[in-house]
Amino acid sequence: MKNKLSDIQKLATQGDKEAQFQLGVIYYYGEGIAKDDKEAFKWFKKSANQGNVDAQYNVAMMYSKGVGVSKDHQEAINWWFKAARQGDKKSATIISNLANELVYKDKDTYNKVIQNLQHLAEQGDNEATYHLGLVNLLGRGKKQDTKKALEYFQKSANKNHKESNIALNMIYEHKGNVVKNYTTKH
Repeated sequence: MKNKLSDIQKLATQGDKEAQFQLGVIYYYGEGIAKDDKEAFKWFKKSANQGNVDAQYNVAMMYSKGVGVSKDHQEAINWWFKAARQGDKKSATIISNLANELVYKDKDTYNKVIQNLQHLAEQGDNEATYHLGLVNLLGRGKKQDTKKALEYFQKSANKNHKESNIALNMIYEHKGNVVKNYTTKH
């Protein structure tokens, strides 16, 4: 383990993004070395800055929880967006969920999240497309637009997104009155 660790450290200091990521993992979990969250964050961020999507996700999580770095929700969101733009589904889901949480709390951040969801949806991300459907269907942070919601749900359902299919069925079953039925049941 000692030789492997020194090889990873050498490659990481030479700028190898995969080795930087691995070194972050080693420090984060304390594998053969003392656990050190600050050192883990340092190496994850170096790797993330070079485009490693897993490192970008980890940097976001560490910012969001204040592990190894001061808690900073805006930085966490920025890193989740970077990872999501590279196709990271976990980050896209987190961003979508954040939109639901932020709608009534922080309008500026909410608007930024929605803009980024639109960007992700334009790139074909199903989760982002589905959540934009929800935003329009429920009128979260904007006027309700069932027609637009249907467009988003249909686009996502065409790519076999299960929740979008369920949403479409609910809308059609309730002839567009799904919001009234949804809000009275939940």
